[in-house]
Amino acid sequence: GEATHGSVVLDDEEEEEDGESALGESDLEENDPDAVEENEDWSDGEAGRSNVCMPGLVWGSWRRFYLESSAGFEGRELCDCFRPEGPWDPDFERRVEENRFYSRPERQLLLSFIQVFGGFPVHGHFPGRCRGAGHGGKFRESCSPANITREELTEAGRVLEPDEYDSNPGMEADWSNYFDWTGDVPTVLERIVTHMNVNTLVLS
Repeated sequence: GEATHGSVVLDDEEEEEDGESALGESDLEENDPDAVEENEDWSDGEAGRSNVCMPGLVWGSWRRFYLESSAGFEGRELCDCFRPEGPWDPDFERRVEENRFYSRPERQLLLSFIQVFGGFPVHGHFPGRCRGAGHGGKFRESCSPANITREELTEAGRVLEPDEYDSNPGMEADWSNYFDWTGDVPTVLERIVTHMNVNTLVLS
């Protein structure tokens, strides 16, 4: 496919114009990211163990899930993560990102997890100083998919902070041209993953 800046598009398919967000004010109020029902039980039947397959319900909000799960890796993971709160719909799905890169350089280990949602393009950001370069960032001219290397991903590892998560443009109605790279799965494997030199790759 053809690669271009302004979000590096890695395939030839043109995406449909993004419609307005399907989330109204009432939806956002009902899905308060910090609201947790005290009496809800989402255990998997084993005492003291939560059902990690439903983090948005178990943790009370996706925001809390991403922040606290990132903290659990103690700075060894880069969490390129965001998910709006609210009911699931195509507009919602196009804004979700969960790409995680866990590294232990002393053990020569890099484990990469890239989220795939149905037929929607896979998308994400460049690490470190190049984050945001695909949509007009400071280092736009010097950043490309070639910057998503094992070394860059390891160096960029850190705990995801609330300010960073809350400033994610994915929560805005106008988030077009937000991701640094996007493409279908085969092209992402060829044009993005090839630079990572990972030990293990998980696509889910």
